[in-house]
Amino acid sequence: MSKTLANRFSVETKPLRLLIVGDDPRDAQVYLRSLDSSGIVFQAGTALTQEDFVRKLREHPADVVLSNYLMRGWTGMDVLALVSEICPGVPLIIVSETSDDELAAECIKRGASDYIWKNQLSHLPIALFRAQKESFLRIAERRAR
Repeated sequence: MSKTLANRFSVETKPLRLLIVGDDPRDAQVYLRSLDSSGIVFQAGTALTQEDFVRKLREHPADVVLSNYLMRGWTGMDVLALVSEICPGVPLIIVSETSDDELAAECIKRGASDYIWKNQLSHLPIALFRAQKESFLRIAERRAR
């Protein structure tokens, strides 16, 4: 991804606020490594439990949420429902260990911005660019009203 493309989507605003959700802190490290060379300017926080996620989302709403699909006691669908309830319009990117096309389609149908397989994390920067663009467009639309 070229720096020029990254600059186009990083707009002259504050860094993208990214909230990474998952029950294994190593996953967040892997996601951050895959974004390091993307040129996206971001600040990342993590939530390891559902309670922590809800608290962080309410206290510091994210511009984009990146979530594992399967976690102990909850799923990406639960994350999607909480994002829709607490911060409607915030894009959610789901990362899954399994390449289940039906599950991916269902997540997108219910409102996830993107669905990425863990073995294809090279697609993560593009998905984040797209989600960031969606987020900025929604903010601009709200301001224009």
